This record gives sequence, structure tokens and C-alpha cells, in this order.
Amino acid sequence: MKKVSENIINIADRYDEIFNYHTDGIAIYKVINGGKNFIIKDINKTAEKIEKVKKENILGKKVTEVFPGVQDYGLLKIFRRVWKTGKSEHYPIKEYKDKRLSGWRENHVYKLSGDYIVAEFQDRTKEKILENKLKKSEDKFRTIFESAPISIWVEDFSCLKKEIERIKREENSDIDEYMKKNPEFVKKAGSLIKIKDVNPNTLKMYNADDKKELLGSLNIVLPDKSAEILREEIVAISEEVNYFEGETINKTLDGEELNILLTMALPRESKKYDNVIVTNMDITRIKEMEKKLKEKAKRDGLTDLYNHETIIRQLDYEIERENRYNLQLSIAMCDIDDFKKINDNYGHQTGDDILKRLAFILEENVRNVDIVGRYGGEEFLIIFPHTSCNQAYKVCERIRKEIKKKEKITVSIGVVELKNENCKEFIKKADDLLYNAKNSGKDCICSCLDKKG
Repeated sequence: MKKVSENIINIADRYDEIFNYHTDGIAIYKVINGGKNFIIKDINKTAEKIEKVKKENILGKKVTEVFPGVQDYGLLKIFRRVWKTGKSEHYPIKEYKDKRLSGWRENHVYKLSGDYIVAEFQDRTKEKILENKLKKSEDKFRTIFESAPISIWVEDFSCLKKEIERIKREENSDIDEYMKKNPEFVKKAGSLIKIKDVNPNTLKMYNADDKKELLGSLNIVLPDKSAEILREEIVAISEEVNYFEGETINKTLDGEELNILLTMALPRESKKYDNVIVTNMDITRIKEMEKKLKEKAKRDGLTDLYNHETIIRQLDYEIERENRYNLQLSIAMCDIDDFKKINDNYGHQTGDDILKRLAFILEENVRNVDIVGRYGGEEFLIIFPHTSCNQAYKVCERIRKEIKKKEKITVSIGVVELKNENCKEFIKKADDLLYNAKNSGKDCICSCLDKKG
């Protein structure tokens, strides 16, 4: 008998331990008045904490007295139904409110023997607060996503991320080295990236009528996407950088090329690679402007010919090419005779007009492969690739006569063919021949063949 009593005590202690320290709130109720109300018979420590009550203050009280919001909350109806049917019920997450207490609860209600029921419940308030914050964040993102003036894509990189991790693990290889040995992987990577969503501005930018036209595998939606930018993206994912930016050229659905500034905020966790935000900013106009500005920087402001720095760079390039491929190369230095007198007698505006018209005549009388630049002042340099001194001389003679006929002015020209000179030496030879022409009475050409016109 003593042993049985000890076992009963042990069971009771065990029950008390489980009941009080269970991670869920537990409350035991007894039905009164034929199910109209319920008396609180017991609650565990977790329930005290969740409902902000002390057990000794509420035991024996009606549930509607301690929790006046239970009727509106809807749980009292569940209590009655479980008591009558004996079937347990799950009451999903719902917000409870009264003057003292508010919060989100999830309940499971069970029938015990006699007139007792038990409610096991969890406090879901923190989860709901986070859920609401997330919902607001998602709503905010959706508003930005839909109204953003730039193209925004939601892309799934999870398959590519897994493949990169597999390569690093199984191949024991740096991803950059792996791509050099396996160039086909870049194309495969395009098939592993999925476009999940695009915003309205993307449809407009890529001339699409419907989102479906831009959703799916990247290599299908954008088959002409640069392999180089894909390589850079793969390396960025492999190195787990937080942010990636690069420039590429994409094509619209009707084939128009767009210069794109692409940015990606890459997640820290691999499991979040299924929703990567990618922005596409159309920088085509900026690139065109940059190109124009770069070209303008190469040009002389008055004549629109190549300026001094550019024509020298061009000559350096042609000399290097001639030396590499053993080609012929000639240049001519052309100078207006007595230009100072023109400026003094007729003014600088007249002088400027003559320089512009002379530049036009020079360009009109040379081939497309020939290069004309304003060397400085009234002096012009003409580069004749793949051309002998004799051939260049003939072109310059035609130019000299054309200028004299149209502008009623004369020019002196020095023509030389490259032998083994560097750029500086080559120009000096042409300059020396030019001054030989000046000293020979002007309005003539001196060349490395000692011909004069």
C-alpha cells in the first residue's frame, strides 16, 4: 500500500512538473449552468505569463469575468461545442482584446472526463507583429516596384548558387579558373537563372506587352546577354559579395540595343537567393553623350579635325602597325603661306574661316582610311596608311592646286615616308621638308623623293 502511495505521489509530482513548465499555456475549466459559462480550475505558469495573471487571483472565477473579451473572441462558443460533442477543436490564430489585455492567440481545446475541458494555447503576438511589419514592408516594396522609374527584376539565383557551391566543393576549384577551363558553364548559368517578376517600367523599356514575355530562364528571355557580365555575376555570387554592379548591353524584344547599368543586392544567406532584386537602368543616352564628349575631346574646336594630341596618338598607332606588319606609311605636313598677313590685313575671323574651309578641302581630297588633323595654328598633318611617298605626293599636289583655285591662297607641304623613325623623328622629317618648301618660294611640295611642285 505504501509503494502504491509513493507511485501516486511520484505520478502527481511528474504531472505537476509537466503541467507547470510546459512551453504552451494550459488552462483547465469546469462547465457551469449547463454550458453557459466556465469556471477556471487551474492554469500553468506559462499561461500566467501569457495572460498576465496570478493563478491565486483567478481560480474559481468565471472565464467571462477574468477574460471579458472571450465572447467576442469566439472561444466561448468553441468551449461549449467541445463540451457537448467531446471532439477536440483547433481555434486558429486570432486577436483577443479586452480593457486589460490584448494579443494574438492560437488555441487547441480538448474534452476531459466529467464537466471539464482543457485549452492549450500559444501566444502568437510577436509572430503577428513581425508578419504585419513584413506585410507593410512587402506592400511598400510592391508600391516602389510598380511605380519605380527604372526597370526592376526579381530573379531566382538559387539553382546557380547551388551549382557554384557544388563546383567549389566537388571540383575543389576557384570558380573563375573553372569557367576558363569550362567556358560552356557561362551559357549553362544563364539557363539556371530564372526571371520571376518584372515591373511595369521593364515592360516599357524592353517593348513587351505582357510580363509573360519576360519571365522564365534568362538565356531564353535575354539570349544576347553579354557572357562577360554573366561571368562577373557568377564570380560575385561565388565570392558572396553584398552588392554587384556592372554595365552590359541587352536587346529589347524587337532587337533594339540598350546600354544597361545592372545592380544586384546579393543576400547573405543561400536560401534567400530565390528572390534577388536586380535593377536595370537604361544608360543608352548617357553612353551616347559620353561617346560624343569623348569624340569632341579629340576634335579641334574650330575645324572639327582631330586635335594635336589625337593626331599624334593616331600616328603612333599607325607607326606601330606599320612596323608590325611591314606596311608602307607616309605623312604630309601642310602649312598656309603668309597666314599672319591674312590675319593682320583681314582680321582673325577671316583667318578662322579660311582654316575651316581648308580643313574641309583636306578631308574632301583624301581617302576614308587617311587621317587629317590640325597640328597647330595654320599647320595640318595628314596620315596616309599603306601609302608610298610618291602616292602621298600626288594626293598633296591635288590638294595644293585645289586650295589655290578655291581659296586664292597658297600652301607649302612636306611629304615623307616612314623608314625606321619613331613618331617624333618622323614628324621632324616632314617639318624639315615643309620648311624646305617654304624656303623654295612657297606654294610647293618638298618630299623625301626631292620632288618639288
